Amino acid sequence: MMITGCWANINPPALHPTHNHPNNYLSGVYYVAVPETGSHRFPGPAPVLIMPRTATIGRVTANACVTQPQPGRMVIFPSWLRHHVPSNEGTTERVSIAFNLMFTDFAETLAAPRWKPTAARASCNAL
Repeated sequence: MMITGCWANINPPALHPTHNHPNNYLSGVYYVAVPETGSHRFPGPAPVLIMPRTATIGRVTANACVTQPQPGRMVIFPSWLRHHVPSNEGTTERVSIAFNLMFTDFAETLAAPRWKPTAARASCNAL
């Protein structure tokens, strides 16, 4: 596997809208600094057309997930999974490092980022 994209997010109080990371296998985020409020939400595959009944709803059987970010925590998830980060309601910025991973054989042709690195959005593929 190789890193196909890596970027830092510095979020003031603002919403990070629902999205996924196409043409990659895994994506992740490492939380550097987190305000006192906030979460990372994974609404789950949508639409859910067939969902078997379960005796109890839990971490493994739920069709959605909310993670509570903490400094030093890393969350890795399938790149196709749609997710969003609710508005930063805290008084400090939320700082994270996000990345995408893809199988090396497919990375150059399938997973190359479509955006050009800039000072505001710098790629760190050298990691």
